[in-house]
Amino acid sequence: MAALAERHYHSDPEAYHHTRLQAYFGPTDDGSLGCPAREALRRAGEPAAATPAVLRGQQAHEGIARYGQHCIERGVRQDKPAGEAIADGYLGEVREIILRFVTVAEWPWQKGVEIIGIEKQLATTLPDGTRFCGTVDVIYRQERERANPFADGDAVWTVIDWKTHVPGYVWDSEPPWQLCEYPWLVQQNYPDALDFRVGIAGMAGWRNWVVKFWPERETETILSGHLDKIGGRIAAMVERMKSDDRCEPNPGPACLSCLHVHACPLRDTETVKQVTGMMGTDALNRYLWHQTQQRAMKGLLNTWLAENGPIELPSGDRWAETPGTPSFEVMDWSGLVALATEADEDLQTPKSRLPGVARLLKPEKEVAQLLYTHPDWHERAAQVIKVRAAGKPRRGLVKSKQTEAEEEAVHDTPGDPGEGGEQDG
Repeated sequence: MAALAERHYHSDPEAYHHTRLQAYFGPTDDGSLGCPAREALRRAGEPAAATPAVLRGQQAHEGIARYGQHCIERGVRQDKPAGEAIADGYLGEVREIILRFVTVAEWPWQKGVEIIGIEKQLATTLPDGTRFCGTVDVIYRQERERANPFADGDAVWTVIDWKTHVPGYVWDSEPPWQLCEYPWLVQQNYPDALDFRVGIAGMAGWRNWVVKFWPERETETILSGHLDKIGGRIAAMVERMKSDDRCEPNPGPACLSCLHVHACPLRDTETVKQVTGMMGTDALNRYLWHQTQQRAMKGLLNTWLAENGPIELPSGDRWAETPGTPSFEVMDWSGLVALATEADEDLQTPKSRLPGVARLLKPEKEVAQLLYTHPDWHERAAQVIKVRAAGKPRRGLVKSKQTEAEEEAVHDTPGDPGEGGEQDG
């Protein structure tokens, strides 16, 4: 999607979109892997020089979109002969990518599903009047089979992003915030879109596509209240970029994917030469080395934890074992809603950012856990929910309450989009 977004909106120099933000802040949004100099070159009108990988991504998205549109028009979930014919119109690796998709993928077109669009171009206006654009790979809407007392709407909107690889965050319990940009953008154009699921479809080896959705359970969705935070964060990032009149270069990993490295003021420095001149095997070996070191460090920390107990830092952060979250089964939905509403004042937390505890992101899990573990509500909660299995304890970095509070404050400060939440070890 990112490559196509850059292509679609390159003619509008004033528009902002995901790739423009990511070029400045980096994929982790803390600036460590981004490079503001890209933004300076873009403002100066320097044309981007697409890398072979970017061009392959554009062509693969284009071929898959053509195949998807064909299946929609014929009302089928799969049409291998047509897909193979489309793939034959491309060369080399792009053809193989499309063939892999056609071979194993089935579109979710079924009864009750409304296709909103494939490679759907959307745009909205930020509070300061700035235009924000994006291209969403797949959007479809499905009516709920039965009412959900925790839901905002009567339908679930699903947004899917295609990847020609499997990103590391596919195993995370929560989606990356960038992926939540898409439902926010959809909601700006379709106000009746209130409940969302987001997912990726990424290629992992020959004849294998990995599909991952958030939330993982089909009965759960991302509620509209959570998307307001995404919109505020995008506005803060755009404001920060606009206020940066220096756009200092940040040579490093960002140089590998930079579309303006040919015009970079530091292109002749040793750092940039070392990064951009690195062979693929060298980069892979370096990545594997860092990955091995990380596993080794985790092993040392867990060994120390088992022998000596938690490791405390002056900041209050610590490496410790925390109890797992049990899985709960709701036996009485009406009773749970009534109990959660009654207990709302006691159980409300800043993290929820919602008007009531009964509207939390994962009701069966989070509401049940809050009620069941609260000494004042445990007895009554046990009458409407039961524990199916104890959660598995985890060992990792536990942030101090002070750190979490500081990060919440950063999130609420315009122009300074920080990265928050707990980090797994």
